[in-house]
Amino acid sequence: MVSEVALLHQLGREIMPMIDRSQVVYVLVEARPTELVAQVRMPLNFALVLDCSGSMNGKKQQSVKEAVKGVIDHLSLADAIAVVTFNSQAQTIIPSQPASDPQKMKASVETIKSRGGTNMARGMQQGLDEIARWENSNMIKRMILLTDGRTLGSNKCRQLARNAQEFGVVIYSLGIGADWDEKLLDEIGLLSVEPHSAGLFRIAQSELSYDVPALGLMGQRVHDDIIVTFRSDAMQTAQVNAVVMNSVEKINAFRLVSKVLDEYRQTGKTTTHLAPNVTRVLDAETQKALEQIQQGQQISQEQVKSIGNKTRKLTQRLDWDP
Repeated sequence: MVSEVALLHQLGREIMPMIDRSQVVYVLVEARPTELVAQVRMPLNFALVLDCSGSMNGKKQQSVKEAVKGVIDHLSLADAIAVVTFNSQAQTIIPSQPASDPQKMKASVETIKSRGGTNMARGMQQGLDEIARWENSNMIKRMILLTDGRTLGSNKCRQLARNAQEFGVVIYSLGIGADWDEKLLDEIGLLSVEPHSAGLFRIAQSELSYDVPALGLMGQRVHDDIIVTFRSDAMQTAQVNAVVMNSVEKINAFRLVSKVLDEYRQTGKTTTHLAPNVTRVLDAETQKALEQIQQGQQISQEQVKSIGNKTRKLTQRLDWDP
């Protein structure tokens, strides 16, 4: 039976050495839909939750308005959209509804004014309420949350994010400017295997569950066996997959640079040393700014944000060429 989604993997090393201790195995897994599934566009149940506090006034607010109007222009009649703003309070600018009158929606967006403080939790709650109003199991539920500053009630925001996850809503948080509060939580898991004799062994199995409501497919599953060969030949075990190891370098760079930035924000300096094999995947401007931090020099908040954004993007698009 042909599956609608294929699981593919690449190993950092196809052939592992026979040694008397555990080893780390790097695996890059990709879920790739068939051409038929890739052409299916799921309708969106979509909420834009926008900061309209006083600090957003001026060019930032107008840029956000233009971006929102661009999003509206790309929606189809099958999509539902809501626009919610927040400062000290929350206000629904566009109640959740089909994107059937884009001109009227864009006119509503132009009425947004910037004033007051920042209470993101109220905006998140109202955004989730709007998504719930248009609940449909065949729709993809998404929220885009945009802010330029720090907020009251951060614990409430975290709880709402957990609620959203349980409800099946994916939240994309975006920052604008230099004062927004980044979330730097990223855990990197390592797959280790115990010593083996010579031969072919399955060390893990990846599995994916998926639905394609548009094709009437629910609760589908596909799996992929991850198999490694163990040999004593040093020449063979020295061969590595450049694609996988480059991805590992990027992920490690993101993890370590995030630690440096976290220390710098808290203390104005860092004790974490970045080796050349970490920084070589970064651009020259980012390398120079990180060197300044490690030498005890100060950099601007704009530079801190830029470094965080650039290193985060390293993990958002990992090149794949099986």
